[in-house]
Amino acid sequence: METDAIVEMDNSSSDESNYDKDEERFSQRNASERRKLQNVKFQALLSKRADAESVDDVKLSVPNLPDAELSTAHLVAKQDLGIGLLDPREYQVELFERAKSQNTIAVLDTGSGKTLIAVLLLKHIIQNELIDRADGKPHRISFFLVDSVTLAYQQAAVLRNSIDQNVAHFFGAMGVDLWSKQTWIEYFEKNMVIVCTAEILYQCLLSSYIKMDQINLLIFDEAHHTKKDHPYARIIRESYFKTDPSQRPRIFGMTASPIDTKGDIVEAAVTLEKLLDSKIATTSNPTLLRQVVSRPMEKVWTYDKLEMPFATTLYKALEDRFGDMGSLESTFRFARQASSELGRWCSDRVWMHALADDVLPKLESNVSKLLSDNSGQIPESAYKEIFRIKEASDIVKKHVFGRPDRPGELSPKVQLLCDELRKCFGCPMETKCIVFTKKRYTAKMLFELFTQLEIPSLRPGVLIGVRCNDAAGMNVTFRQQFLALVKFRNGEINCLVGITLQ
Repeated sequence: METDAIVEMDNSSSDESNYDKDEERFSQRNASERRKLQNVKFQALLSKRADAESVDDVKLSVPNLPDAELSTAHLVAKQDLGIGLLDPREYQVELFERAKSQNTIAVLDTGSGKTLIAVLLLKHIIQNELIDRADGKPHRISFFLVDSVTLAYQQAAVLRNSIDQNVAHFFGAMGVDLWSKQTWIEYFEKNMVIVCTAEILYQCLLSSYIKMDQINLLIFDEAHHTKKDHPYARIIRESYFKTDPSQRPRIFGMTASPIDTKGDIVEAAVTLEKLLDSKIATTSNPTLLRQVVSRPMEKVWTYDKLEMPFATTLYKALEDRFGDMGSLESTFRFARQASSELGRWCSDRVWMHALADDVLPKLESNVSKLLSDNSGQIPESAYKEIFRIKEASDIVKKHVFGRPDRPGELSPKVQLLCDELRKCFGCPMETKCIVFTKKRYTAKMLFELFTQLEIPSLRPGVLIGVRCNDAAGMNVTFRQQFLALVKFRNGEINCLVGITLQ
């Protein structure tokens, strides 16, 4: 738990208003002279603090409505992500210089400004790209690859506020899998930078909508995900390494935890470097980094031994009548495990969410698809299962749920967590807290619990991500999740329950 969740953003940026005039003068010189002058200009940009770029046009387009009524695009625009970003510190310039000369995986703590290094590198690559285009060379573009839809929105917003070039962002829910090759070509021609989930670039390369030699820079956000069959690894393995080395793009990876394994650390690091054809690097001055990034004070809370999983009264009633139903198998499994990990109150509340009225249509649809034959006909067994699901839902609706503050309702672990939250939020203060869990259902149940605790200053929220074919009771939209982040940022939510990213 931390008393403040702070993202440090300096109120400064670069002023490149004279860039077009400079380019006209440079066009009369030979390529080498222009490159030298561009380098001088870029170094000057790094050494001074200038006025922030104007985003009045973006702000004017945002309706004057409460956040809850704004579209996702307007919510992102309203956040001013990346404004005043371009004010690099010494260690950021150091890693930027390294990334200019070789493929690099930058390892820095969360909040230390890895994205700024990516912005500096993008600016450098774009400067060179403009010179190459003026010399008549084939056009190339940069890709900023992310591992989630949320990051696609956020990083695109940061880049638009930091780079004076067209930036587009894509993710699967936009229906990109239905786009024609010509549509993709038009987007590639209009934009200097594309921010997208890695699977999208992989599919574009697979379909020959773009070739690796048409890319000048690949940025991998959360680069430690590069392993096995992750899209990051497939892009490198199936496209990058099959391209002539002289035509390959520069690679820049970013991560706070380069080693995502329980095995040998050195071996894992070497493997990651090979997979990304890069070298892991961090600042040579860790003291400077520690001055910038404040590390939280760690505390260890010890709780009593958990009980073995058990069947609550509600669980037994449902298991006796519906324990043979495959459509409820995963819910039975989690509810039983939750009795130990979270306590009987949370175990019973699982059923309230899993069989809620707004979830039943999805359950019924899944049953119909699962039991339908090849002709598409729905058999009698499917109708019987759907009827039984409704029966189970009626039993849950009639169940009387107790209060979570009664003795024995919560597991020792959850009870300790609640006690600590009462200490932190028992009186008005500016505390912010993030509770991490491994399972999405656990996060949902803890959020439900926190709303029932009646702690005076506690304002809980939940962040569990968006997935296709979500389990029963887990259906959430990307907009709901991004709005939760906005509310946590502005203080409307001060206790966010989320899942750890594996």
